[in-house]
Amino acid sequence: MHSAKARLISDMEARLKTKAEQHLHDFVKQAWPLVEPGVPFLDNWHIVLICEYLMAVSLGIIKRLWINIPPRYSKSTLVSVMWPCWEWAAIKPSQSWVVSTYVQSLSTTLSRKRRDIVSSPWYQSRWPMPLRPDLNTQDEFGTTLGGVMIATSVGGRATGLGGDRLLIDDPTDPGQAISDTERERSNEWYFSTFASRLNDKRMGAIVGIQQRLHQHDMTGALTGLDITDMNGHVLEGNGWTLLRIPLVAEQDEDLYSPLPGHRLIHSRKEGDLLWPEREGLEQIEEHKTREYVYAAQFQQRPSPKAGAMFQRDWFKFYDKLPVDPDTWIMSLDGTFGKGDTRDYVTVGVWAWKKPNMYLDYELHAKLSFTETLGEVKRILLAYPNISAKLFEKAASGEPLQDMLHTEIGGIILIPPNRSKETRAAAVTPYFQTGNVWIKNAPWTNEFISEMVNFPGSRYDDQVDAASQAIEYMQRTFGGLQSCDEDQIGIARFISTGRSRRRY
Repeated sequence: MHSAKARLISDMEARLKTKAEQHLHDFVKQAWPLVEPGVPFLDNWHIVLICEYLMAVSLGIIKRLWINIPPRYSKSTLVSVMWPCWEWAAIKPSQSWVVSTYVQSLSTTLSRKRRDIVSSPWYQSRWPMPLRPDLNTQDEFGTTLGGVMIATSVGGRATGLGGDRLLIDDPTDPGQAISDTERERSNEWYFSTFASRLNDKRMGAIVGIQQRLHQHDMTGALTGLDITDMNGHVLEGNGWTLLRIPLVAEQDEDLYSPLPGHRLIHSRKEGDLLWPEREGLEQIEEHKTREYVYAAQFQQRPSPKAGAMFQRDWFKFYDKLPVDPDTWIMSLDGTFGKGDTRDYVTVGVWAWKKPNMYLDYELHAKLSFTETLGEVKRILLAYPNISAKLFEKAASGEPLQDMLHTEIGGIILIPPNRSKETRAAAVTPYFQTGNVWIKNAPWTNEFISEMVNFPGSRYDDQVDAASQAIEYMQRTFGGLQSCDEDQIGIARFISTGRSRRRY
């Protein structure tokens, strides 16, 4: 009887060991009491999804993975604690790891948790790999099978460190994310120091996880993805796979595993909460009191989807111009370059019929100086009633005027004597009161996307061209009096510390 019971227990233990080796999710469930003693394990679909993406890295299917998820959703426990220990047990015990966070004290805490798992009787009885007595500290420990785990921090020690797996867990302190200096320091550390620590540049893997903090945080710097690209839960950019998990679902979406077979993990409907057992509607409403923080850290969209300055529901649309305009104008904003250095040029054609303004055509393309000249002439042929041609008086406007003034009348150079945010804020009332109408056209979605994501969007030339046009029409035809920055109620719109650096 005793022997039968022992065999049953042994068989159960063997099955549990096999399940833990076969799937990270099973390992997490079994090892949870070692990391969070006394705290019951609560499962959710996002835990399974993250586990399967990490397993895809372990199997070599993904080599660059970045994960965006709200704070306090077990991200560090899953990615920085459980995954390295599982890979030692199930894949390769000789793997070397370098794990970094924004501060050394947090890295040390995570390192202690990894060591607690590996040194536990539960782990050692299943996957024997004694710790090396000569390499067993809070920040660095190794096993007799050759595996090493090192804890460091952004800007911390790096010389001489190397790993088969590089892991970044929150590269920027959320409290300092608004600082250009801190964000760029973290980003520069990755490019100049951390990325070079891979032992095998071809086969090694780098994984990062963070809550979004700013348009130009490390997620933006590495993936090159703009806020306007944030559509769906899996994105690709600059060789990175980005797994994006917002607190509240923004659309109906099926979430699949990246592992062979691509099984369905979960189906989300627009408005579904990420983990209602943990955070319900009441708690989420509290997060929404700080709109920018909620959009970035909780929705993984560092600019409110409705619009940071221009609200999405302010825009009115038409298919065919509903009025006989009193006048037409053109507004141009752009910077020129050659080849890959070309930047966007925007040319908008606007109609005026008091008190409303109608954007009837928008060109937004990367053009050379010569190409811009050609496009301006083409548009003027299509809209022969255009009177004023507004060119921003900058690197682009003056050369264009020099080339065109002998052929075309009505060119007006507009000096950009105020900040982009100030100029945009000055025209928001006309959108809010329904005096701005946009034509339904192939270019409309791109225009709206840039407007509602300003000032968090990567490009802002369409915002500049629209602001320039609307302010000119109101001042010239609508009786708007001149005003300066102190007279424009923009303080609530302007966030400090925005970086214009592009990676």
